[in-house]
Amino acid sequence: MQTLSRVPVILLLVLGVFFALVAGLASSILPWWLVLPVFALPVVVAASWRWPLVALLGVLMAVFGVLPLSPGSRIKDFLVGMLLVFLLVVRWEMVASVWKLYRKQLLWLGALSGWAVLSGIYGIYYQHNLQIYVYQETATMLYWLLLIVSALIAKDERAAELLLKILIGVSVALSLVSLAQSLFGLRLLFTGDSRVELLDAGSGGIPGVARSLVPALQLVLFSYLFSLSAILRGGGKRWVWWFVLFSTMGALFVTYGRATWTITILLSFLVAALISRKAFGRFVLMSTVLLVVLGVLAHAFMPTLIEGAVSRMTSLGNEGGTSSSFGWRITENIFAIPQILNHPLLGLGFGAEYKPRLVETKFFTEQTRYIHNGYLYILLKTGFVGFLLYMGNYFYIVYSCFKGGKYRSKEYTSRVALGALLIGTLFLNVTQPDLFSASTIASIAVLAPAVLQTRLKWQE
Repeated sequence: MQTLSRVPVILLLVLGVFFALVAGLASSILPWWLVLPVFALPVVVAASWRWPLVALLGVLMAVFGVLPLSPGSRIKDFLVGMLLVFLLVVRWEMVASVWKLYRKQLLWLGALSGWAVLSGIYGIYYQHNLQIYVYQETATMLYWLLLIVSALIAKDERAAELLLKILIGVSVALSLVSLAQSLFGLRLLFTGDSRVELLDAGSGGIPGVARSLVPALQLVLFSYLFSLSAILRGGGKRWVWWFVLFSTMGALFVTYGRATWTITILLSFLVAALISRKAFGRFVLMSTVLLVVLGVLAHAFMPTLIEGAVSRMTSLGNEGGTSSSFGWRITENIFAIPQILNHPLLGLGFGAEYKPRLVETKFFTEQTRYIHNGYLYILLKTGFVGFLLYMGNYFYIVYSCFKGGKYRSKEYTSRVALGALLIGTLFLNVTQPDLFSASTIASIAVLAPAVLQTRLKWQE
């Protein structure tokens, strides 16, 4: 028995030496990022088998851009697919219970995924769109399948609560990175969704203030709303939730996104109102005091923060033309709407280009196929059918957060945060295609089962 029990360990050691040898030889003639899949295969298989939560976090780090993958790398898509397949194999006995628990959601998800694949095929073979663009957009939509991965990991209340707390921890870490990027004006993450930039004067920029855009903004916003609701309900360790609140609030501030600021404020009031009238009153008082204190501190130590915020909020009226963010969005809409009307049912297919180049390619390489309005993005690429399937899948998650009124209970307070986040994302999607962002889709897909399966047991 002892000899037999050593077989898996010996096998793992042999495989480890083999893959290390192959990767070592390959790295002498190939870039390191091309060798990474050689290591990724055994690592993801082993992690999916023994530590699925660790495997999920590793995949999320790739999706969020924490791992230094090359721009446009398909490795993260490869890892997502592998994680789904191997987790289905490892936890096959749980598939029936997951199906029973999420049957309607999975039906929506299956229909959406099927239509995404058909839209990719349609884009390649009928519309003759560029295959690289078709692949990128199809893969982005299929990130919704991470909901199945999360459902298999969050198999009970204890596992779901652990996953939820880890996701909040990830959001805090990303928030601290975002704050550091803004403070030092230095990019610390490598993904295209993470940027550090100075706004021009026409867009409300001022000298000395850098905006920092970090991936997984929806995960950060969720953690902010959750910590706010925990503080208003008086649950858990207060100092922990205050730390989460300030770190995520700071990260949301340094985005210098007018839509992000507006939605964050509105959702804060919504969360407070959903909890209770007393919570709403406490929030008004708390936010007033915090605003005054933070305003005084900023004026004393970093007055450029206030000046930059005011400049950014009042700059919208000065924007116009394709040289500004607002004017560029209007121009995109003007080109997109006729294309949607001409292809209402099926759209143009994934990877489609809908407008000519208006600026040099080096300034915006994907300008012919990218549009900031997420609703028009979905309609353009998948048509009215795809739009209905996408919204059906999305709104069923919203419905699940609020059905039965469980969100009113302290134990289910995470549902308030997720429901508010999903509502806010619908508004953000008008000016930034959050519903067509890999990091946004991954965040919501992983959060949904973790939240819906969690019943928090607060410890003071």
